[in-house]
Amino acid sequence: MEELARKLDDKEIVFTVQIDEPCDQRILTRELRRISDRLERVEAIVVLACGTAVQVMASAVEKPCLAGLDTLFAGTVVHVNKYLENCLACGECILNETAGICPKTRCPKGILNGPCSEKLDEKCSVDPDTECVWVAIENRRQALGMERNAAVFLPQDWARRASPRCVPEK
Repeated sequence: MEELARKLDDKEIVFTVQIDEPCDQRILTRELRRISDRLERVEAIVVLACGTAVQVMASAVEKPCLAGLDTLFAGTVVHVNKYLENCLACGECILNETAGICPKTRCPKGILNGPCSEKLDEKCSVDPDTECVWVAIENRRQALGMERNAAVFLPQDWARRASPRCVPEK
């Protein structure tokens, strides 16, 4: 955090703080109360987190909130500077049928029922440097002793993905 703050050396950094889970409004509200005296001294807040965190912060303070990062996706940190997208948050999860690997996310063509006819050996036809997701699914099924699922998945209904989405309160 301090190193990133130093990169903004042409700006006056009043203070830095790390808030774990800034997209959880309850945690954010509690932490903002804790630092409220310091917040009064700032002109703007640079949020070094995803776009959701920037929006939650902006809804909680009466200061400009600036995105310090560009959010590409939610995914896995493989190692420094290597990240993989794993989930589209589509609301129609098929991971139980695909050995825990999401073809909706990992297949560039969005094919849901096995590899495309253009598959090159075990590689993706769109990105030959990448293993075909359906090869990965079959390999994982075999390694886990899972039977091949007979389910046929209908094409993804992207109309259900209209934004913004929310989970209704119960």
